[in-house]
Amino acid sequence: MTGEPAPPYRPRAPFDLAGYDAERYRVQAPHDAPKWDDLADADQAAAIDAARDGFTTAVEDGVATRCAALRDGDTRPAE
Repeated sequence: MTGEPAPPYRPRAPFDLAGYDAERYRVQAPHDAPKWDDLADADQAAAIDAARDGFTTAVEDGVATRCAALRDGDTRPAE
């Protein structure tokens, strides 16, 4: 809001979802789990689906817990 022209728009590179999923597997998988690059495509897809389903479930459970705590008049939900 200085009255000066805005700098030119520079589009961001697209987010690399496949790379993100692979890195998350590498970091979170147990040490004796197969290496990401050794997994067949179907196994990589299954690992991604399991991680995303687990994340979604955790978020849904967390939201439900916090809503119940607010409804019951608690300021902080029990963990």
